[in-house]
This record gives sequence, C-alpha cells and structure tokens, in this order.
Amino acid sequence: MVSRRVSSSGRRGAWVRRRRVFVGAGALFGLAICSLAVAPTAYVAVVVLLVVGGAMLAFQTSNQSQLLDLTDPEFQGRVQGLVMLSFGAFGIAALPLGLLADFLGLRWTLAGMGAGVVVVVAAYALAGRRRTANARRQGAGTARDA
Repeated sequence: MVSRRVSSSGRRGAWVRRRRVFVGAGALFGLAICSLAVAPTAYVAVVVLLVVGGAMLAFQTSNQSQLLDLTDPEFQGRVQGLVMLSFGAFGIAALPLGLLADFLGLRWTLAGMGAGVVVVVAAYALAGRRRTANARRQGAGTARDA
C-alpha cells in the first residue's frame, strides 16, 4: 500500500485531469442527449449526434483509463471482460426503453435518459470532490487513493 501511494503521488495531476475529462464528457453526453430530444429537424439531430458520439467516446475512454489505473495488473483482463460484458446489456436495456418511448414518446424518453446521465455524472463529481477534500484534510494519501 505504501509503495502504491509513493508511485502514484507523481501521477496525481494526471488522475485529476482524467477525472475532469470523465465528468466533462459525461455531462456533455447527457446534455447532448437532452438536446437530441428537442432537435427540430433531422439535420440538427445529425449534428447533435456527432456531439453525442464524440462525448461518448471521450467518456468511455476515460472510464476505461480510470478502471485500468485502479486495477492491479493481474486483474486487468478480468475487469476488461466485465466492461465488455456490459456492452451486452445494451440489447437488454433496449426493450424497456423502447416500451417507454412508445408510452411517453421518443422526445420525453431521450430527455429523461439525458437527465439521468447528467444526474449520475454530477453525483460522481460531487462524491469525488468530497473524497478529495477529506483526503486533503486528513493529509493522508492522494486523491486517487481516497
């Protein structure tokens, strides 16, 4: 544990920047999904989808980076397998979301999904700030270990 703290103390800045990218990309992704719900034309929706794709790519990349950084090397393959398994859940989630879209309408469903993403990312950001502040007050470890 001590060697991990010593080796990661020089990477604290990279960790904070990575977390900022994660939160920023997640918030942009959620807001873009909400924007897609109110897109007036198909042409505007295509532009918004470009933003959705870019934000999703940045979000997933920073998520993978954080997961691998937090995982011991001997378990990284298992963690990657679990992440890939989660992609299979997209098909499982499609049925209830499709039923919800049939019931509420596509625009309301997209707005709800985008708002849900923003709320979850905001909760993650606030929890991370709280952990970082507690670690600074205690003077032990780094933000990564908190």
